[in-house]
Amino acid sequence: MQQTVYGDLLFLINFSMDFLCLFLVAKLLSRPMSPFRFVLAAALGGIYSVLSLFLPQSGLFAILDILFCAVICSVAFASREDSWRSMLTLCAAHLLSSVLLGGIMTAIFVLLNRLSPPLDELGQSTDIPPWILIAVALFSAFTSLFGGRFLHKKAKRRTFRLEVRLGGRKATCLAFCDSGHLLRDPLDGRCVILLDSGMASLLLPADRKNVDLSSIQNTESLARRVRIIPVKTANAESVLYALRPDCILLKDEKQTHTVDALVGFTEFGGALNECKALIPPELVI
Repeated sequence: MQQTVYGDLLFLINFSMDFLCLFLVAKLLSRPMSPFRFVLAAALGGIYSVLSLFLPQSGLFAILDILFCAVICSVAFASREDSWRSMLTLCAAHLLSSVLLGGIMTAIFVLLNRLSPPLDELGQSTDIPPWILIAVALFSAFTSLFGGRFLHKKAKRRTFRLEVRLGGRKATCLAFCDSGHLLRDPLDGRCVILLDSGMASLLLPADRKNVDLSSIQNTESLARRVRIIPVKTANAESVLYALRPDCILLKDEKQTHTVDALVGFTEFGGALNECKALIPPELVI
C-alpha cells in the first residue's frame, strides 16, 4: 500500500511540536527563552522529520532520534556554564514533553474520528481536513501554555542565572533559591550568596584560589572587600569570609536585575546538581 506524505505539512507539524516542547521545557526548568534560538531549533527538528522519511527504519533510528534531540536542546538552551548533567536533564525533559504532546494529539484525533460528519469525508479521502489540524494545533498550544505555567508554579525548585563580576573577572552559573538560606552581614544587613568553592578560581587572582585568612592579609585589594559573617548551624558555630563584588546580576526567564549582596564560597559536593550557587529568597523579585 502506497502512502502519500506531504513534506511541507510534516515540517510544519513537527516545527510546531518542537517549539511547544521547548517552551514547555523552559517553563518547567526555569530556563531563559530565546525566540530566535527556539525558532532555529524547531526548524532543525522539522527538517529532520522530513529527512527521516528517507532513512532506513531500524534499531539505530531510535538512537539517532535521541542524538538529534540533544542537538535541538543544545541549539535552544546550551551555554558555556551548562554541564553534561544539565544537558541530560534538558534532553530528558524534551523527550517527555514530546511524548506528552504526541499522546494528546493522538487522543484528540481518535476522539474526533468517532464523531459524525463532517468527519465522514475521511472515508472517501486520505487527506485530513484542515479544520481538524487547526483544532488540534490550537488545543495543543493552549495545553502547553497553561500546563507549563501550572507545573512551573507547582515546581518546588526555583533556579536563576547568576552572574558575579569582581575586578574585571566574571563568573556565571545556575543558582538555586533556598527559602532556608538566611545568611546576612551583621553590620549592614546585606544578604550573602553562597557559591561553590570551584567558582573561586573564576573570580579571584590565579594565586588566590580560596578565600582564607592568609589570602585576605596578603591581598590588599581583596581585604577592602572582605566581610566576616557569623554562621550558626544546629551543631556548631563558625565564620564565613564573604566578598563584596563589583556587580551581581540575577536573571530569570523574563528579566535581569542587579542585586546588592555579598558572595561567599563553600563546598556543595554536588548536592545542588547543576546549580553552583544558593541565593536567599529576599533577592528574588
